[in-house]
Amino acid sequence: MHPQGPALMTQSTQFAVPEAGPGKAKIFGLGLSRTGTTSLTAALDTLGFPSVHYPTSLAQIEAHAGATDVSVLASFKALDQMFPGSRFIVTTRALEPWLKSCESLWEKNAAVFARR
Repeated sequence: MHPQGPALMTQSTQFAVPEAGPGKAKIFGLGLSRTGTTSLTAALDTLGFPSVHYPTSLAQIEAHAGATDVSVLASFKALDQMFPGSRFIVTTRALEPWLKSCESLWEKNAAVFARR
């Protein structure tokens, strides 16, 4: 929980659509896979924040207004320094449904590789 309480977290703030490019403020979705990061990416796109899901390079992040998934989570402190004024959205999921979702994904992937 935010140190100043949930009321602060729910207050609306104005945030201009971030521009692409080095050093520009972004919206980052921090979450493990299977916690809604794909849905968050789609929502950001719909709201006018062109975003990349699971970026694999800094160039991809610089080319978008937002970025989401575990690759962003792994480097959020550095991204906060590189893109001052950015906003961060944390996605979570209850443990049991998350584990079941991961297991299902891994079983599908294992089946694909087993057919080769």
